[in-house]
Amino acid sequence: MVYAVPLIIFMDDVSGNVSKQWNKHHTNYMSNANLSHKMIDKEFCVRFVTSSFAQPLQV
Repeated sequence: MVYAVPLIIFMDDVSGNVSKQWNKHHTNYMSNANLSHKMIDKEFCVRFVTSSFAQPLQV
């Protein structure tokens, strides 16, 4: 059995640099789009996906 689940994927640039040329640091998060708006706003419903800066053991 195969299920199709829509995902909300959010990418954020958290480097804080004005020039955006040095130390680029992006993080990606996702959440299930089938959840109600009340549940999507909860922190425990958002999952960390990846980071362009963190080492595997830091995740």
